[in-house]
Amino acid sequence: MSHISSIPSLPLYPCLDCGSAPGHLHRRGCPLEQCPACGQWGGCGCGSAVKSLLRVPWRGTYPGVMECREFGFIRKGSDPVGPEGVEDLNRLMRETHRGGVKWDRKWQRFVQKSTEVDGQDAAIKRNSLK
Repeated sequence: MSHISSIPSLPLYPCLDCGSAPGHLHRRGCPLEQCPACGQWGGCGCGSAVKSLLRVPWRGTYPGVMECREFGFIRKGSDPVGPEGVEDLNRLMRETHRGGVKWDRKWQRFVQKSTEVDGQDAAIKRNSLK
């Protein structure tokens, strides 16, 4: 089950590196642009042919933050973070390498394998119907 309905909304910002507005493509070479093939940012080693054809727009927040909130990947109680915690991007990457989370090329986001329904993430499927 997804936590998406209980996720507090995030403020959306222009890309911290290239200044692209949420929903717009990054400038070529921006280190925060996610790879459309694997979802990683900052250089991944995937072929440049895929990257030049399909590009992932800036979502208004650092890559992986929305998914961490949805999946409950939060580190709590570490100073100076405060009691509410911070998104655990390291856990997101660990879970990706372990196979519990994968990059969905169609939806251009990370999905938990346990929430997939007929090859689609259940949370995205529900939200696309709204």
